[in-house]
Amino acid sequence: MSNHRMLKSASIDIFRDLVSEYDAAYRSASEETVLSDAKELLRLPNNVMESTLDFKTINKEELKETFLSDLALHYLQDTSTEDPIISALITEEVLFQPYLEEARLFSQAFARVQRKANKRLLQEMEEELEAEELFHAFNRLQRKENKELLQAFEANQRTGTYYSVQSSNLDQHQTNNNPSLDHPKQRNTTQWVLRIAAILLLIAIPAGILRFYFMGDSNNGSTNTAENDPKKPQSSSDYFASTYVDIKLPKPSEETSTVNAEATTTAMGYANSEEEFNIKIINLQPQLSYLQKREKEIQSRITALKNKTFKHKKSTLDSLETAYAKVIDLTQHIQRKELTYEMNAPKLSVYVIKEKDLQQMKVFNYNNLGTDRFYLYSEGKYFAINNGQGKLNAETDEDILSALDAKN
Repeated sequence: MSNHRMLKSASIDIFRDLVSEYDAAYRSASEETVLSDAKELLRLPNNVMESTLDFKTINKEELKETFLSDLALHYLQDTSTEDPIISALITEEVLFQPYLEEARLFSQAFARVQRKANKRLLQEMEEELEAEELFHAFNRLQRKENKELLQAFEANQRTGTYYSVQSSNLDQHQTNNNPSLDHPKQRNTTQWVLRIAAILLLIAIPAGILRFYFMGDSNNGSTNTAENDPKKPQSSSDYFASTYVDIKLPKPSEETSTVNAEATTTAMGYANSEEEFNIKIINLQPQLSYLQKREKEIQSRITALKNKTFKHKKSTLDSLETAYAKVIDLTQHIQRKELTYEMNAPKLSVYVIKEKDLQQMKVFNYNNLGTDRFYLYSEGKYFAINNGQGKLNAETDEDILSALDAKN
């Protein structure tokens, strides 16, 4: 029973879901099978059963990266070590620690974004409440004025006074143009009807007019609400997309050495022509490894998000696609720089991706023709080098090679 509870773990569910993206039939695999396959992938001690997963049809490195990232995020939410995979990874700090650090950074950044979003939402709610309170206060004042006007009218009706002492210009104009209103009783009746109509109009109109004035037209898409505010923070999917979009290349590794450029001939006054060269090897492998890892992460995220439904899906995928294209361009640019050089004699910088033994490198000055022509010797080949930038191309001229070999 204890073993059954152990196998019902989050790591098993996470691994099953990830592998199912490659092979839908894997969703029905048993817990023992999933646990064994997961341990085989991470090279953890496996006492459950022999792994049956065929890694030939699965991108093993991509699956491993995604699995460890998801496990790190889960571990930050549940730090219990009862999970069979996580408990084994805790002891493997070299393997698991980098993913935990990345997950902590993601969580902290997401918490900051969430706090900003909550603060913005609270401000919007306060502004809306203030407008609502102002609307109700104005309505109360309007109803109070209407009530006082109605009470005054009822009082005037009881005393027989239906209009003010001073008749308005409109009343005078109507009297002058309508002889039928000359009689005081007829004029009072007309004034009474007009006042009743005015009161009903005052009572009926303000709510709609004021709501439109203070709250804006609810059907108008240009109303500045939280939903279409351009400053509104992004959703969690957008945030994680932005974290994948950021490309921060690490520094390349560098190694320097100083050698003497030995001349191929000492004739014609070249006995003291040796020049001291400062060679710097710039290894671009750290940058290339970073980009290759980033490429897999972004491609994996794009694949996962395409099958999900969430807000701003199109813009999120567009951002990830742009980031993916940027990573590909940078990767190709770095690959093109392999075995290129920059020289401002006596300083020479060589760009490599594969490790080079700097201690075995030499510089020769081929001066048999009376002019200085420098060659870099590395891994059994001679490469012509000149001031400026260029590509290291191996020399093929047999006469030159013979002269250089004689001094090597």
